[in-house]
Amino acid sequence: MMDDAIEPPHVSLLDVVLERIQKEGKKVLLARVVYIAKTGGKESNKTQQISFHEELMNKVKGDSGEKVTGMLLVFPTCCVHVMEAETKIVLDILRELLHTWQQQQQAKTRVLDMVKIVSFTEDIPGRAFPTWMSAFLSSSNAGPYEAEEEAKILAMACNLNISMVKLGTLFSEMSKPQQIFALDNLKSTAGDLLPKGPEVIFGMLLSEETPTLEEFMEIYDDPINVDLDSENVWPMAQPLKFEL
Repeated sequence: MMDDAIEPPHVSLLDVVLERIQKEGKKVLLARVVYIAKTGGKESNKTQQISFHEELMNKVKGDSGEKVTGMLLVFPTCCVHVMEAETKIVLDILRELLHTWQQQQQAKTRVLDMVKIVSFTEDIPGRAFPTWMSAFLSSSNAGPYEAEEEAKILAMACNLNISMVKLGTLFSEMSKPQQIFALDNLKSTAGDLLPKGPEVIFGMLLSEETPTLEEFMEIYDDPINVDLDSENVWPMAQPLKFEL
């Protein structure tokens, strides 16, 4: 009697990425993520969102001293968050965010009500932002909002990602006092790099084309399954023979 075939170990996309890093001899691989979220309630300032996100990042970083740079933009009804850090740290923060969000959904005490990934860039050449910072952007548009057309979502996501990188570069060229002033006057300082309003963010949030945080993490954490058409047909097709 033949022994049962040994099933090969499941490999996730993260495993593949880490193996590539090791082969290339890189010690540190930086990544940048931009995600958007609907706030659990109407925000009148940035305090609650800052506390939530800082607690999230500190829980993952611990006493490791790992540096996270980026910016949290808080609107009354939504927020945009860009983070830059080592790939593992970014993914661990996203996992913790998903876990916390799922717990809050059950407890019905939501700081964030919906989270979607706009972009994720690996192996970035460097950080755009000098540190992690935040700002509150007031808006009179409290909804209702509508999903944007599917054909426009990709361009909107790309534009938001590029604008956030440009925003970080702008702040990196400023002195500390200039950064403080710019954050307090963000609309006048960098208005052309900011989302025009919460309606733009919700246009992507409400679209099915924008992946949820859960869908994104499944890509990285779930085993890669290659499903060949020939495996779904019985009897199996005979292999092609080539003669020279």
